[in-house]
Amino acid sequence: MAPRTAVYVIDDDDAIRDAVCTLLEVCGFAALAYATGAEFLRDASPAWAGYLLTDADMTGRACLELLNQVKARGIAMPVIVMFSDLRKRVAVARRHPDAMFLDKPFTAEDLLACLGAGNGAGK
Repeated sequence: MAPRTAVYVIDDDDAIRDAVCTLLEVCGFAALAYATGAEFLRDASPAWAGYLLTDADMTGRACLELLNQVKARGIAMPVIVMFSDLRKRVAVARRHPDAMFLDKPFTAEDLLACLGAGNGAGK
């Protein structure tokens, strides 16, 4: 049996984080949940593979700060940013042009399409 692809889910909304993780698990991914970027960064390693799925709509500049730290630490995995605020999407896209974006609300098919487009790191 092939190992499941990891998806590191960062969202400060418990309900959304839990729902996304459940969806990912049902679809065959290994979902690892974090409430904040700081929690993720405490554990993260450049050796990790998979996807980083984060919310752009966290408090303040949390998403941008997280992505800056991910890049600075050499953590090279495809990034998918969930957003509902277009201004935050634009701000993230300007600084992280390789990120993929997922407009909230999204369907399971939308999420799986992003995961399939993730530079070969997907299933």
